[in-house]
Amino acid sequence: MKPVRPFVAGILCAMALLMLLDLQLSGLSRALLELLVFTLLWYVFARWQSRRGIRSHDRDAGR
Repeated sequence: MKPVRPFVAGILCAMALLMLLDLQLSGLSRALLELLVFTLLWYVFARWQSRRGIRSHDRDAGR
């Protein structure tokens, strides 16, 4: 099992970026940036899972 460090590092960098930009952005811009970051992280996580061969229906098949 590979460590999750790169994914966690990406999340922490995104959170730091949002905190730094928080003072500079209006409400709508901040909401759009958060949506974009969340979507990108979700996409990266889904690709990371598919590369490792983990899918939700694989876990449910054992039941």
